Amino acid sequence: MPLVKKPMRYAHPEGHTDVCYFTGEKKGLLTCGADGDVRAWLNLMDDDPAASCVSEQAISVVSKNGKIFVGNDNNTIQILNYPDLEKEGIVTRFSAPISALATTKNSNIIVSGACDMRIQVTDISTSNNIELLGHEAPILGLSLDPKEEFVASSSADGSIRVWNIKEKRVINTWTNIIPKSNSFFTAKIYGVPSFHPKDGSCLAYPYMKDVVLVERYSWKELFHLKCINIKSEINICKFSECGTLLAASTVYGEIIVWNVETKELVGYIEHQQNAKITALSWNIDKSDEIAFCDSLGQLGCIDVIISDNTTLNESTLETNGDVKDNDIAMSGEEDDDGENVISLNKIKASADLEDDENSNSDVVSEKLQPDTNILGPEIHLQPPFQPGSSPTHLLSRFMVWNDVGMVRCFTSEDGDDSSIEVEFHDATIHRSMHINNYLRHTIAALSSHALALNCPSNSDTCSKFVVVALQGWGSGNKEWSLDLPEDEEGHCVAAGDNFVALSTSKRNLRIFTVGGTQREIVALPGSVVTMNGLKNDLVLAYHNGIGASGDQCMNLLLIQIRGVHLYSRTLCLPLSPSSELMWLGFSDLGSPVIMDADDVIKVYSKKSSLWRVASDMSEQSKGKADHYFIIGVSEEQSIARCILCKGSHYPPTTPRPVVSEIHLNPPLCAIGSDKTEKELKLWRLGTNPLEENEAVLSLIAIACRSNLEYRAVELCEQIASEKVIELAIKYARRLNRIALSNKLETIADTKETEKGKGNENENKNKNESENNDNCNEDVKSDDEPLDNDIKESTFSLTIAKKPDIEIKPLSISAALSIKRNNPFLKDGNSPTTKGLANLDITPEKPQKLSTPISASSKSKTKDASKKETFISWYAKNKKSLQEEFPELSPADLTKRALTRYKEKDTASPNNISSPSEPKKRKLSPEKEETNQPKRASSKILSSFAFEK
Repeated sequence: MPLVKKPMRYAHPEGHTDVCYFTGEKKGLLTCGADGDVRAWLNLMDDDPAASCVSEQAISVVSKNGKIFVGNDNNTIQILNYPDLEKEGIVTRFSAPISALATTKNSNIIVSGACDMRIQVTDISTSNNIELLGHEAPILGLSLDPKEEFVASSSADGSIRVWNIKEKRVINTWTNIIPKSNSFFTAKIYGVPSFHPKDGSCLAYPYMKDVVLVERYSWKELFHLKCINIKSEINICKFSECGTLLAASTVYGEIIVWNVETKELVGYIEHQQNAKITALSWNIDKSDEIAFCDSLGQLGCIDVIISDNTTLNESTLETNGDVKDNDIAMSGEEDDDGENVISLNKIKASADLEDDENSNSDVVSEKLQPDTNILGPEIHLQPPFQPGSSPTHLLSRFMVWNDVGMVRCFTSEDGDDSSIEVEFHDATIHRSMHINNYLRHTIAALSSHALALNCPSNSDTCSKFVVVALQGWGSGNKEWSLDLPEDEEGHCVAAGDNFVALSTSKRNLRIFTVGGTQREIVALPGSVVTMNGLKNDLVLAYHNGIGASGDQCMNLLLIQIRGVHLYSRTLCLPLSPSSELMWLGFSDLGSPVIMDADDVIKVYSKKSSLWRVASDMSEQSKGKADHYFIIGVSEEQSIARCILCKGSHYPPTTPRPVVSEIHLNPPLCAIGSDKTEKELKLWRLGTNPLEENEAVLSLIAIACRSNLEYRAVELCEQIASEKVIELAIKYARRLNRIALSNKLETIADTKETEKGKGNENENKNKNESENNDNCNEDVKSDDEPLDNDIKESTFSLTIAKKPDIEIKPLSISAALSIKRNNPFLKDGNSPTTKGLANLDITPEKPQKLSTPISASSKSKTKDASKKETFISWYAKNKKSLQEEFPELSPADLTKRALTRYKEKDTASPNNISSPSEPKKRKLSPEKEETNQPKRASSKILSSFAFEK
C-alpha cells in the first residue's frame, strides 16, 4: 500500500492538538495541546517525551533555527529552547489566543494569526513586525510564500485571502470557502492553505471535497484534486518539502495524498475512530512520512511509499478525473475537443516556449506578473462597523460603549443562547436592562433618550430595527420595531436626543423620531462605513471612491435635525496612508472627531473649516502592537476617554476594562524642549485665554533670550493680544532692548487703530442691520422697536426730572416770581385797573386772593433766605444729640440727626399756615399743588442723601 499507518500514541487530552517536526540536529516531533504542555518526541515510539507547560492551553507550534515557537491562550508566542524546553522570551503579543503559526524551511519569518482577526508577520532576526488587518473573524490557518512576498490565510469569516506583505493589503480573496463561525475552537473546518514550498508557483486550498490549485500572481484555477472515496469536507492541505506531493485531511479522520505533477492519487487512509484531524506535518528531510494529530489528542505517523514505476489503473482514473484528462493531454494524440482539458504543452506552445525543462513554466509566470497585476487590481473597501464596538464574531463583545453607557452581548459557544446587557454611567438616565437576544441583534446605538438595535435577515425573517425609548411623557410600552424590506439589510445605527437613524445596504439613510414616526429617507452617494449621533446632530462616513495604493477615500456627511428641517454639510475625511477608520463621533462641544488605525485623532474645527491633528495616540502607548479603544473625546478639557488594549484594537469584556483619560497633545516636533512645551499649551484643544497669554509671553521671552528678536516681533504681530504686547514691551525694556520695545510699541499702536476701525465698522453694520430689521414685517422686528421706544421714553423722563431735583428752592421761587405777573397786587397806578378791562374783574376775588398770595410769596422768600443747611444745623446741635443718644455710633447719630432735620423742615410750613383765617382755606389746595413738587423734590434729595 502507498500509505502505511503506524500505531497512534496518546499525546495530550482531548481538544485541539498541533504537531510539527523539529528542525535541529536531533530531529524528532513536537506537539502541543489542550493541557498547555509542549512535548518533544524523539520519535513516535518515544515512551518518555520531554514536556514543559507554557500556559493553560497551547494551540500551535512550529520550529525554526533549533528553537520552538508556541502560540498559546496567553495571547503570546512563547520561545522555548531544545531539549530543556525552557522559556526564552516572547516574539509578539495579541489580544486573543494565537490560533495559527506558519513558516518555511529557509526563512526567518514567522507568520502568526489569532482570534482577534489580526495577522502579524515577524522577522525573528530583526524583530520587525508587520500587521495585516482585514479579516472579520478568527484566523484558522496560515501559509507563508517561500519567496516571502505573500501570505495566505483562512478565517472563520468564510474567506481565504492572499496578502502582499510589503504593501499590507489583500490582493485576492475567495469567499464562502469555509463555513462561517465565531470562534476558532468551534470551527468545523479550518481550510488551511499551502504554498508550493520550492518557488511558490502555486497555492493549494481545500474547497468542499476537493483541493484547488491556483496559479501565482493571477490566482486563477489550474486544476482540482479529487477523490471519490472522501466522505466529508477537507480540513487541511499541506505540500511536501519536495513539492511533488500534497496531503489533505478531512473532519472525518481521512488522509489523502496526491502527486501534484501527475495529479494522481497516491493513497487514501481512514481514521479508526473517525476523529477530526487537527494538524498535518511533512517530514522536513524526506517526503516519506506524515505526522498528524486528531481532536482526541492522539499523535500518529503515516509512511508514504512511492514506487518508481507508477502506472495508472482504472480505479485511479476513476478516483481522479483530472488525472485522466492529463493523461490524454500528455499523450501524443491530443484531443482538442475537451474544453476542460489543461495541457502544459498547449500553454507552452502558445507562449512560444520549448518543452524541455519544467522550470520554464516558472519563467512564464514571472513574465506574466506585470500583466496580471495591471489587469486585476485588488480593491479593498472598508466594511461597515459601529463606533465603540468590538467584532461581531466574538462570543462576548461590546455592541457599543460611549459616554452614555455600554451595551454588551453574550453568546453561548453553541450559539443557541444570547443576551444583551445595557448599563448606564448615570443611573438617573435609566436603570440597567437585561434583554434576551432572541432576534440575534448585532449592532446597537445608545443615547440618553433611546436604545437602537438591528438584527440581520435570515431565511425566515427580514432585517428588523428595534428601538427602546428611554425617556418621554406618558405611560405605556416605549418599545417599537419595524421590518426592513426583504432585499435591504441594516449596516449602521445611530441615536440622538430627537432621532434614531439606520443606514442600509441600499444606500438609504432612514431617519425616525424616538417615538417611532418615520421621517425622511436620505439617499447616500456611497456605501456607508459608520455613523454616530449626539443631541440633534448626526455624522456619517461613506465611501466616495477608490483610494490609491490601498488608501480609503471617504467623505463625511454632517446632518443637523432641527424640527421639521434637515441641514447638511459634506466634508472630506482625512486618514493616514493605507489606514482605515476606527472611530467616529462628536466631542463635548459638538465637533466631529475621527481616529484611524494608526491611532491618530483628528478634530474638525468649525471656525477654520479644517481638520486639526489633536493627538497621535501611538506615541503614548507602551508597545507597537498596543492600541487605544476610544469611548469619548472632551474638546473643552483636551482629553480622550479610552482603554489601552494590549496587542489589539478591542478590549475584552471580562475583566471589565479600566477607562483612562489621556491628554490630547498635537504631535509637534522636538518634543521635550521648553519651546515645544509652551507651543503645546498654546495650540492644544481646550486652552483658556490665561494659559494662552502665558504661553505666548513665555515664547516671546524664549525668543528674546535666544537673540531671535524677529521671532518675538512675529509673535506680537500675529498671535499676541494687547495685554501680552504691553508686558512684552516692559520685558524688552528690562532687558535693555530699546529697539525691540520701540518696535513692539508701533505694533501695539497699529493694533489699536485697527481695533478702532473694526469697532466703527461693527457699529455701522449694526446700524444698517437695525434699519433693515425695522423695515421688515416680522414678529421679532415688531417687538424690537417697541422696546426701543420704551427705553427712549423712560430716558427722557429721567432727564426732565433731574433739574427739578437739583435746583434749589430760591431759584424756583425767583423763577416763578419773574415769570408770573400778579394782577391782584394793590397798586393804584397799575394800568390793569384802568379802562374797560377792569369791568371783567370782580372786586371780591382780588381782595380774597391778593393777601394770601402776597403773604405766602413773601413768607416763602423769607423762609428760603433764612433756611439753614443740614451741615450747619448738625454742627450746632451735635453735642445735644450726643447727650440725648449716647449709645448710637457716629453713623447712626448722623442718620438720627437727618431725621430730626427733616421733621423740622416739614413742621415749619404748617406753623405758618395755622394762624391763617378760615376764608383763606379756599386757596389751600392751590397752595398745596404749588408746593407739592417742591416737597417731592426735597424728599427725593433727602432719600438720596440718606442712601449715601
